[in-house]
Amino acid sequence: MKFSDKYLNSDGIKIHYLDNDINSDELIVILPPGFYDARFIDDLKLNIDNKRFISITYPSRYKSDELSDTNSVEKISDYILKFLEKFLINNKEIKNIKIIGFSFGTTIATIIVQKLDSSIYKCELCFVNPGEYFNKKLKSFLKFMFSPARKYSLYRKFLKLVLCNITNTFDSTYFPESRLKAINDQWLSILDYELSDIVIDIPTVLIIGEKDMVIDKNSIDKLESVFINSKKMTYSGNHLFDYLKSKDYIESIKPLIMKFINR
Repeated sequence: MKFSDKYLNSDGIKIHYLDNDINSDELIVILPPGFYDARFIDDLKLNIDNKRFISITYPSRYKSDELSDTNSVEKISDYILKFLEKFLINNKEIKNIKIIGFSFGTTIATIIVQKLDSSIYKCELCFVNPGEYFNKKLKSFLKFMFSPARKYSLYRKFLKLVLCNITNTFDSTYFPESRLKAINDQWLSILDYELSDIVIDIPTVLIIGEKDMVIDKNSIDKLESVFINSKKMTYSGNHLFDYLKSKDYIESIKPLIMKFINR
């Protein structure tokens, strides 16, 4: 699929997204993992030419405007919801929406679908590596690791050096120095996210790594109790390191995602 860069104003914030511009009544929305932006859809290589696809860059990332106040997951979700509502108003032919969220993106999707008008649109969800973030031991370690970056710019640069250059874990182009603080704030915000005790009756596919080292089983059980119309599918992955070896990861989950898209 070929995509073009586009922008839409969401409550005063310019949101960047990639769009394949296919004329269709079905919209597939990609909400990427926390360490990525709209370009993540290029890694998926879905090659579908009869459905409309958009992949969204979160505020304070890549070509989207930076938030001036807070970079909390709740604030990001508000902007993404307003973006999606405005996009749908501008594209009245769309009647069916399928949202595919990855890790961080599943949290954004969980928040926005509670407010999206389901009486107008048929909505379905696919969550890859979903749940509450994170298990207690990992949460404590990540807070210890990333909290100093909230205050010290040199420490932020040090983390980027370690994660992108020394360990070659991430692509440094995803982390421009002007956005490091905002990205770090978003990352810390998601650590304390907890699923509300609510019920969401939307058809949902949960794609879970069999060896998930981030989200424990209790969280998955809670997720299934929230999304009462859900079906769980598994792949032989562990969540965290899957994104670090993205080619193998994409190949393992792609058949499951394709099944969701084409159903």
